[in-house]
Amino acid sequence: METMTLMMTKSVIQDYETIRSSGVCNMFDRHCVANAANRMGFKELEHVAEDRAAYSYLLQNFGRLMAQYEIRQSKQEA
Repeated sequence: METMTLMMTKSVIQDYETIRSSGVCNMFDRHCVANAANRMGFKELEHVAEDRAAYSYLLQNFGRLMAQYEIRQSKQEA
């Protein structure tokens, strides 16, 4: 579990939020997220998305990690 926490840096959470708010992926589709991360140059997030256990941890703890790093959710444009 400690390894998972170390992988969840502020930049990983910010990059995840960037992809989430863009609407390009269903965030439960880790392969789509990994591909989008690769296209956007988010190498750390790409690594997390390619690791099933790490990505599961990210999904389950996203709200807590956002609060921990004091990151606000991006507004989606209609």
